[in-house]
Amino acid sequence: MNEKKAKDTTEPVYIKKYANRRLYNMETSSYVTLEDLAELVKKDVKFIVKDAKTEADLTRQVLVQIILEQEAGGAEMLPVEMLRSLIRYYNTDMHQSFSNYLTGSMQSFTTNQEELLKNFSSFGKWDSIQDQQTEWFKKTMEMMNPLKSSSS
Repeated sequence: MNEKKAKDTTEPVYIKKYANRRLYNMETSSYVTLEDLAELVKKDVKFIVKDAKTEADLTRQVLVQIILEQEAGGAEMLPVEMLRSLIRYYNTDMHQSFSNYLTGSMQSFTTNQEELLKNFSSFGKWDSIQDQQTEWFKKTMEMMNPLKSSSS
């Protein structure tokens, strides 16, 4: 994929979807695949998919299509019971509440995961500090050991 670096602004990348189902990235002036769009999602690059003829927003359908391809490819992250629940809640009074719940749950999960990763990355710093303290302790003990000092 002919891809530029992730944009610094929050402006979304516009993707046109043509009748022949081809996707065209307006920023890079190149055709892209669903896999390319999945990579943009992983890089936290926002995009909007619009029908080339009608300008209808197709972003949701394309994102669902990416998920379907991931599931069909063996990723199988969505449990069957969750999928059944999703289907049950469509077109019910609970539709919006369930959607809000899923959004909030995903945000909480993402925040917790980021915090966990941040804490794990600090372990390397602690290892370095611990090594320095151990070395300092050894030197201090050597200086305090009269047998070692008199034999030098």
